[in-house]
Amino acid sequence: MAASEMRNRCHLHAISSGLKAYCADQGSRAVETCRRACGGHGFLLASGLPRLYATTVAACTYEGENTVLFLQTARYIIKILRKQQAIAEDSSFQYLLQPMPNCVPLSGSADLPTLIRLFRCAAYQQIHAAAQSLQKRIDEGVIPDLAWNSCQIGLIKAAQAHIQYYIAAKYADWVENSQVSDNLRTVLRRLCLNYLLYVVLDSSGPFLQAGLTKEELAQIQNQEGVLLEELRPDAVALVDAFDFHDLALNSALGSFDGRVYERLYNLALEAPLNKTQAKVIMVHESYFKYLHQYKSKL
Repeated sequence: MAASEMRNRCHLHAISSGLKAYCADQGSRAVETCRRACGGHGFLLASGLPRLYATTVAACTYEGENTVLFLQTARYIIKILRKQQAIAEDSSFQYLLQPMPNCVPLSGSADLPTLIRLFRCAAYQQIHAAAQSLQKRIDEGVIPDLAWNSCQIGLIKAAQAHIQYYIAAKYADWVENSQVSDNLRTVLRRLCLNYLLYVVLDSSGPFLQAGLTKEELAQIQNQEGVLLEELRPDAVALVDAFDFHDLALNSALGSFDGRVYERLYNLALEAPLNKTQAKVIMVHESYFKYLHQYKSKL
């Protein structure tokens, strides 16, 4: 096998391992967010959300348990920093071999290039901090394998930080360079910005360590609120753009015709406890079988 092919395979394995783990984690959180947004209806089997949650959470384990996969990405990163792994000049890991990037202060609203630099700074710092911690343990005389085990938390965070930066960079590049109309690009840019701002606010620690100030964090929070207002008119169209068929969603809440409560009512009629619903006396038969005889004594 040629050296370049082996190098590409190692790169693909590291990226795909991290992407699978990160997306499975985020997908599980997203389904739970949707369930909570649906209130009590989210608990119903008819909502389809219990099935979606079960299958999505399972993805955190099958085809590679997420912790193991993040550590696969981290091991590849450490090899790069130790010059034990060659990478291409256009590799997404190339920034790790360069000097510490400058975290450009926000001026007004954050744009995509500024946010990408912020993600790169946060990833760079997280990764180099994890690598230094690992090397320090080894220098203290700890067996390398044991040193690796003791530093796993930092190594996992380092892998997650790189995957966050990788997704942010690829997402922004696609939005700016895809062949779409200007109007659609405007909406997609807002959506991309909203996602990146959400990530910063959701895990602000690494970004603050990378140089983001408290004032800039508050500014990002305000910007997210403005973006959500701008995206609201397009929210339904963006969701419908996925074009999931009713048979795929299998949900009374997510059906294309929007007849939520008619579907919920019809499904409730089919429940075993509601078989006596059509009778004049709309009381379950268990009352007459077990409780009616005690009525006069109560």
